[in-house]
Amino acid sequence: MENNHYIKKISHYVMNNTPVNFIFHKNKYYEFNDRLVQEHIINEHSELLCASYSLFYTTLSFHKRAETDSKYQPYDILLGDYISSYVAELLYKNQLIDILKVFTLSSKKIMLNILNNDDDDSLLDDIIKALKSR
Repeated sequence: MENNHYIKKISHYVMNNTPVNFIFHKNKYYEFNDRLVQEHIINEHSELLCASYSLFYTTLSFHKRAETDSKYQPYDILLGDYISSYVAELLYKNQLIDILKVFTLSSKKIMLNILNNDDDDSLLDDIIKALKSR
C-alpha cells in the first residue's frame, strides 16, 4: 500500500497544497485487497482498484469533516470532490467503465444511507460481483 502511486499522488497533493491533513483509510485498502485474494480475482488493475476503493472512503471522510470543520470547510469539500473526480478519471482512462458505474450507483446509495444514519454499504460486494462477471 505504501508504494501505491495513486494514493501517493493524492497524499502528496493534499500535504503540499492545503492546510489540512490527509485522511486515508488503510483498513479499506487492505479490506479490498484481502477480498480480491479471497475471491481469487487476479486483475491487472488491482493496484488501481484498491486505491479507488480506499480513496472513495477518503472522499466521504472529507465531506463528512466539512460538517464540523468550519475553519477548513472549503478545503474539505473541494478535496472530497477532487478525489472523487480523480477516481472517476482513473477508472475511465483505464476503461473500467463497469466499475465506474458501480462506484456511481453505490456512492449515491451510501451517501443517502449516511444521511439516514444507516450503515448499509454494499460497495465492496458490488465491485466484486462486477469483477467476477467480466
